[in-house]
Amino acid sequence: MNKTMLLMCLGLPWIPSLFADIAILGKKRMVQEADLIALVQIQKLVTTDKTKLVADLLATAQVSRLFKGDAKGETTFRIPRFFPCAAFDVSTGKHLVFLKRDEKDGHVGFNWYMSYVYLGGEVVKWYDEDGRVVEGATAEKVIAEVEAALKESPNKPDRPDG
Repeated sequence: MNKTMLLMCLGLPWIPSLFADIAILGKKRMVQEADLIALVQIQKLVTTDKTKLVADLLATAQVSRLFKGDAKGETTFRIPRFFPCAAFDVSTGKHLVFLKRDEKDGHVGFNWYMSYVYLGGEVVKWYDEDGRVVEGATAEKVIAEVEAALKESPNKPDRPDG
């Protein structure tokens, strides 16, 4: 057996777990599992560790509309980017965020870059009918689909208005 084949065989057992760690949840599961879903204006992003090339970010945002959970006014949440080959950037601006409570009773994104859906452009990266992430939705469509998914969700929304 040549060296390339040997290296491939030795590397194959860990490859499935590598991809499992960066899997993107579908929109229904993301809506169900989120503790907080809100329309926010991200105003500030600060790196949590300036010594790392790809470090987590701490976002400061103004909540403009709450779909699920509890948040008012200004809120902060962590954007984990700890897996370098799956690194992504988040910008300031209008976002629909899907967050879970973390161990310190703060909020953190839990579905990679799809935890922070940027709504400031003409087209939005969202899910197609088959659950694949694609570009081409509008902000209005994304919000309507989230509201519909919340109505269908076994975990009913935690909203002050019903």
